[in-house]
Amino acid sequence: MLLLLSASLFPGCALATPPSPAAVALQSKLNDAISEHAPFFSLPSGPVFFNSANFNISSAQSILIGGLPNAGPTLIFEPGFGILVESSTNATLHDFTIDYSPLPYVFGSITSTNSGEFFVSLDPASLTFEELFVRYPPHDTFPSPAVFRDGELVKPVCGWGHPAPATPASSPGTYKVSCGSSGLLPGDVLVAATRVGITLSLTDCALIVIRDVQIYSAGYMAITEFQGDGGNVYERVRVTAPSKNRPLASNADGFHSSGTKIGPRLDTVEIRGLCDDFFNVHNTFQLYVGPSFTGYLIGDYQLFSGANTNYGTQTTMDRVKVGEPISFFPMNTFSYPPLATRTISSVSRIEDASASTILVAAYANASAVAKSTPCSACNAGLNKYTSAQLWNVSFSVPLESMPPLSIANVDSVSAFGAVITNCSFSDSISNLGRFKSSGGRIERTTWERTMNQNLEIEPLQNWLEGPLGIHNVTVSDCFFHGTRSSPIHIFGAINVSESNNTYDPT
Repeated sequence: MLLLLSASLFPGCALATPPSPAAVALQSKLNDAISEHAPFFSLPSGPVFFNSANFNISSAQSILIGGLPNAGPTLIFEPGFGILVESSTNATLHDFTIDYSPLPYVFGSITSTNSGEFFVSLDPASLTFEELFVRYPPHDTFPSPAVFRDGELVKPVCGWGHPAPATPASSPGTYKVSCGSSGLLPGDVLVAATRVGITLSLTDCALIVIRDVQIYSAGYMAITEFQGDGGNVYERVRVTAPSKNRPLASNADGFHSSGTKIGPRLDTVEIRGLCDDFFNVHNTFQLYVGPSFTGYLIGDYQLFSGANTNYGTQTTMDRVKVGEPISFFPMNTFSYPPLATRTISSVSRIEDASASTILVAAYANASAVAKSTPCSACNAGLNKYTSAQLWNVSFSVPLESMPPLSIANVDSVSAFGAVITNCSFSDSISNLGRFKSSGGRIERTTWERTMNQNLEIEPLQNWLEGPLGIHNVTVSDCFFHGTRSSPIHIFGAINVSESNNTYDPT
């Protein structure tokens, strides 16, 4: 049973306030309830300050955990920490709110603009730019700062990949931002964010229900689910900021699912005000290196690293089992049906000194073969990886005439059958979403004020994001603001049906 985690496990976060006695007691009581297989666990009303500790829900089975309707608690964390649900099945979390103190981003009102620059007066509750970047450095990239007006997104400024070029101005708490003043007005609100930690994260879970939950802010992706059998459900969940003066609800994606067997269901979910995609649903595919003396070599690569997110550490091949299928596709072309599908008869990791050399050479060769393709964000080559493992796999039927440096997709880990229905998404500086789930459906959902009119139903080869062979997806009765025509990208996907959708360019 997990106890409260030390802040030292998250070196990118400031070591600050320990959890309150009430939070420590709540964690202990929950641990006992899970150990005793209690069917219910009630959360108290009022605020609970977890501060620099996670609220851990581990190995929970068939239990309801939540507060009273419309009177549940507000669980308050410092940036980098949140609710971590691990190795749990058939559990329901309901009726509570998540918020942060301090907030995980800088925010303040624009006081004046000049050509190419503007001035910002920070809110009294805001971190300074210096505090944000020193205390909460990101583990990957800086999203573009963004400007909101009356709670609605105006535009991003300054560009991705670097801190906002903000310098202290003459009075305390004021800054000059030297970029992108066009179209901005005094009274507009600037937000600038890093990316750090978790907010509501599921790992190795199945059949979890998240219901009637409010998230006011998130230091990284607001809701994540990684690995596990999946089939998790999110009902009446809101990722929305509480006021127009602090309009950012998530520093990255609103919802992100990766590496589950069965895709999630989002029903009546509202996500508004964020620095990346509204949602991502995908798996990670592998690289077929070539034959071995006893089978076939497959490389399992991870593009990210970092102790504060499973997105950076998850693997796939260590989860496959004898009897499961793997399908193979040619590089740069990943339409259904595959070149071949084979059933695993044995799988084992190669850990001798040769593994690293083989992995490095195979990835370099594959990246050279990979070409720019019509799929969104498919740049030439493959993105740099941070770690990898080499596996030897044998099949019940030999794999004949398969070209080396093909792509391997573990069919059982492909987020099959994801559903997004009756949802509302607005005010993002990035994409409408990335939805990679065969047999998936998007229904009766609305998008507004989104900078990139891209709804991707296609693999992203350079990110190793699949599955490959996406097929039988429907998008129906949806409303797309900001575009005259369908924003759906389907390179490599087949049987994608669009019906009764509405497009409004205003």
